[in-house]
Amino acid sequence: MGIARNDAAFYEGLRAEHGDDRVLAVSLYEKALASSLAPVKKAALDKLILFLTASDAVFPVAEKKRSAERILKLSPGEKILTDLARYTLEQYGAIAGPVLSGGTAETAGSSGTPEAGLWERAVAFGAAIRRGTVYNTEDGIFMDFFFAETLGLPQVWLFGEWEALYNEDTAQKAAARGRLAILRGDYGPAMNAFSITLDLDASLFLRYPELLGDLGRAFQYSDRQKEGAELFAQWAGFLETGAGLSVDIKTQRYMLFYFGGRIERQRQRYSEAAALFSGALALAPDDRQADACIWYILSLALNEPVEAFISLLSEYGPLWRDGSYFSDILDRFSQRLCSTGQWKDLYRVFTLVKDLADGSTVAQYAYILGRVRSLGLLGEGPDAGELFRTAFEESGASFYYRGLSASFLGESVEPLPPKPETRPAAGLEHWEELDFILNFFRFGCGDFAYPYAQRALPYLSIPEIRVLAEAFAGAERWGESIRIISAGVNRDSYEVQRQDMELLYPRPFIKLIEENALEADLPREILFGLIRTESFFFPDIVSSAGAVGLAQLMPATALDMAGRIARQGGPDYEKDGEIDLKDPGVNVHLGAWYLNYLIRTAGSPVQALIAYNGGLGRVRRWQRARPELPEDLFLETIEFTETREYGRRVLAAATAYGYLYYGLSMEGVIADIYRGL
Repeated sequence: MGIARNDAAFYEGLRAEHGDDRVLAVSLYEKALASSLAPVKKAALDKLILFLTASDAVFPVAEKKRSAERILKLSPGEKILTDLARYTLEQYGAIAGPVLSGGTAETAGSSGTPEAGLWERAVAFGAAIRRGTVYNTEDGIFMDFFFAETLGLPQVWLFGEWEALYNEDTAQKAAARGRLAILRGDYGPAMNAFSITLDLDASLFLRYPELLGDLGRAFQYSDRQKEGAELFAQWAGFLETGAGLSVDIKTQRYMLFYFGGRIERQRQRYSEAAALFSGALALAPDDRQADACIWYILSLALNEPVEAFISLLSEYGPLWRDGSYFSDILDRFSQRLCSTGQWKDLYRVFTLVKDLADGSTVAQYAYILGRVRSLGLLGEGPDAGELFRTAFEESGASFYYRGLSASFLGESVEPLPPKPETRPAAGLEHWEELDFILNFFRFGCGDFAYPYAQRALPYLSIPEIRVLAEAFAGAERWGESIRIISAGVNRDSYEVQRQDMELLYPRPFIKLIEENALEADLPREILFGLIRTESFFFPDIVSSAGAVGLAQLMPATALDMAGRIARQGGPDYEKDGEIDLKDPGVNVHLGAWYLNYLIRTAGSPVQALIAYNGGLGRVRRWQRARPELPEDLFLETIEFTETREYGRRVLAAATAYGYLYYGLSMEGVIADIYRGL
């Protein structure tokens, strides 16, 4: 398909903006408004809105006015853009006031999108403020815009206009400032602003549930938790009978109980928190919020006596709606029971949740119990074969538990269909949206494509997602490709295909990784699985802990390994006490060497992988605590959730790589690893 000049202007504008030529970028975005592709026009519109509402430091006012004049001459047919141009040129009288529908302002604008509708209302309110016709309204649509909506850039911009024109603080303005501080994650300033509202007009919080929730968050993460807990309890009692307020009392009471519970949890007053979450559950307005209450109740009970947790699980398990929401709770409780050898209690939990939990959790419990039964440590329940069969046949199970179960059953994991796949015929349903994103790569703008792809994913079919993932992989943006194809694979309607598996488990840097695996005497599938798990193949990624590159090496560890390599006659990677860990060749060499070192030191590939994430000293301490357990059960006892899950993920990825590329069976890969290779 040819690309029209106006279509191309948007991508040229992105390059100009990235090169800090904002004036050129804006003129190109204006040109893109005439694009033949609706997604290009929408993206250009969004960019122009951001520039026209940016601070003068970002885009000078003189340039804004020149752009506004050009936009009015273009007559682009977008009400929000025309209104913003008039606003920029101070033509406030030409901007109509907010349109009402049933007593509230419309949320969808003339462009048909909620975002455009919010901007249209923001500009209409801004013009009214400039004309002096809207100011400090205690009720009605102006306050609704700040307190009854999900906050975003339109409210941020409008608040700036409001505050610039009227200096005095009111209850409403302070509350809006507090909400915007919460949006930024600035809980201290939010609490300071909300304190003004509490002093001037506390009833404002009882009129707006979203505002009340933000007050709860501010109390939770400030040093005023005790005050917040007492205030929320007082308000909950006040609203119990309605107190004459014309508000949705059930919703308000839910918020008071729910955030009161979160505040008490933060104060480590767990019994009080659990009682509040129980009260919130009875008032929860939807399934998602009900599940959140149950999650908190069970989370608080994780450190209670085992019998108490199981009792609560039997009470609340049948009430939850989304079993996957509780997989972390059940994993943490499984770790507790495995680390203390309470196998009968583990079986009791399994019987409670096997029809309620998600497939991955059911497979996890079934495999562990099957393994325990095979060792003679569980004296009741079904035999090991039946439990392994449950884990093996569970559709939601990971390759890790399916492969382990298959190795005991003598079965083979075959995730791919037996017949060859066929690609869908040409003519995809959402071609415009797809072509819009593919053009990022055609115009050399692949670095900017992923956020736009994320927004489009919910609307794309699985064949379209596949095309998109292949485009990112073709541009060597492996991690983004993996995330995109995962969105398709995780859909209920998905049917596995080999090309999707290869996108999920790609082999970038193949020569480098395979050569280093051979040199370090490592199976290729393990090194690929480790690097995929560590970095998703981003060579310059840096973790919050400071780990760098493909194999996510800490600088101190890298220096240690580099010294060992140099002393044995290898290359010397150190220069002035530093190593370039963003160099893939250096990073993979050191990472493979380090994994080999851990295997030799720990004496086990599994313990080496656990040590790669959790540290060798911790692994030795954990192993000493349960020396009698085989390594697959030992992994289930690891106290760090991140490390426990890390081990499973690397092993699952290794099974996929072995199966896809190296002629190995999934069950064979995982069995060989546990046998020490």
